[in-house]
Amino acid sequence: MHYLNVVKNLLQQKEILQNFFCCVSFSQVEENTAKRRFYIKSILLKTSKCVRGVTYSRGSKNKSSKIQKDSTRSHAFLLFGIPKSSKTFVVYTDNERETTRLLTYGSSLYPGTICALIAPKIDGILSGSQTPKISFEDPIIPLAEEIDYTMPIIPPFSVESTDFQWFKFASKSLDVIHATVRKFVCSGKTCDGSSETTGSCICTEHRGLSTWAIELEIETDELKRKKLDDLRATMISTNLRYIFFLDPNSYEVASENFNAYEFEDQICSYFDNAFKIEDQKINIIGWLKPPNRGEENNIKDPRTMHITLITFQKEVPIEFKLDYIAPLVAERPFSNVEE
Repeated sequence: MHYLNVVKNLLQQKEILQNFFCCVSFSQVEENTAKRRFYIKSILLKTSKCVRGVTYSRGSKNKSSKIQKDSTRSHAFLLFGIPKSSKTFVVYTDNERETTRLLTYGSSLYPGTICALIAPKIDGILSGSQTPKISFEDPIIPLAEEIDYTMPIIPPFSVESTDFQWFKFASKSLDVIHATVRKFVCSGKTCDGSSETTGSCICTEHRGLSTWAIELEIETDELKRKKLDDLRATMISTNLRYIFFLDPNSYEVASENFNAYEFEDQICSYFDNAFKIEDQKINIIGWLKPPNRGEENNIKDPRTMHITLITFQKEVPIEFKLDYIAPLVAERPFSNVEE
């Protein structure tokens, strides 16, 4: 059932949501105790185009008698975090039309956004896990709300879990292990540069337009590789450019004047200066997917902590912004987008 008239603008939809709908917890959706005209809040973590089918068990974990396998070919994949826990749920759309409808307000959706999902229902559980697969018919409504970092969800210290997990916390320090540029990524806001310009993007705005993104590998006290079974914490983002640069759209990183070594040094310098501010902390959101396993149940793919969003709690003075990219002094390969 559709509750919203998609002709209305985002502000009107938020007013309707506030005046005529009630917010419920995800557990109420799982237990099927939510009343009519309800919505849940969740955190958008990841969007991508599907490259393979999805296998899940119909029903819910509370109603195992109704479970049966169902493998389908889907168009898009969306991952959401459940507030106040490390649990997540996934959404798979059947076709491009459904994806476009859900992303009606895609120009205001980006990883790390708190969203309202209207009248979701649980379709089943992802095969081999306890991660719910849900569906809903109305557009995702981005909410102008700040994530609460005073109740942190610390990254899991084991990769043995079969579920998607998410985390959020504020750290007093951050070390840059590697910083570089990814070229020819999507300029849409929803995927935030994690998709190639063609083939893997579901953005409804600026689709097909190419730009560049910043790729970081980082460590914090909470993201030490020693603590996380040697997992790397990485991030790819076009929004990161606005943290570091005065006008990122004015830079031609593919030109011969780009110096990748100097670029990395400048990024490190920016973080060093930012943490000189008294009581500075950096907010971090991310997620971890279940590992792929071989025939003997051994983990067969490199594990990665996917960082979704980073923001400083205290404003960094504008004089620390990077306003140039130094001339080329040595060549260094760019990072290429992986499937």
